[in-house]
Amino acid sequence: SISAFARPVTTFVAPGPHVRFTDALHGWVTGGPDLFATSNGGRTWTDTGVSGVAGAVAPAGGAVWALQYLCPATTSCAPRLIESVLPNGAWHPVAQQPSLLAGPAALLRVTASEAFITSLKPQVAGMLVRTTDGGATWQALPDPCGPGTEADPLASLDGVTVWMACAGQGGTGSQA
Repeated sequence: SISAFARPVTTFVAPGPHVRFTDALHGWVTGGPDLFATSNGGRTWTDTGVSGVAGAVAPAGGAVWALQYLCPATTSCAPRLIESVLPNGAWHPVAQQPSLLAGPAALLRVTASEAFITSLKPQVAGMLVRTTDGGATWQALPDPCGPGTEADPLASLDGVTVWMACAGQGGTGSQA
């Protein structure tokens, strides 16, 4: 069945709206000043009370992670990583925060212990960080896209190979 989520378009901000389910009942809608959750397959949605702007949600291994921006625009501050224990735990910052740039970021959890975050300062620099121990430690990896490019999103089909889309600007800056 199809469930509609009524929300004025003006309330969604970068990095854009995302819908993610971990099973048939538990899911989240993010991408604006609110993070909504459902525990009944989308029949009803509840505001989780997370402040700021919530980015993409990534569930794995009994917990769900999200990127949270505590400023009005995702380009003016670095996100922090927040976590909730499934199915309906409270949200809190993870103990070991990855070092991220101010600006948009993308989150990919390959497994409960392995995750990647790409963070970029638009048109200046980018970075990629990885954890293999559930977020206890983070390792900076070489930026595969290079300076002056944008990287988003991250994806993996098999948990072994991770794909990252890199885009650059045209000469006049008109290629968004």
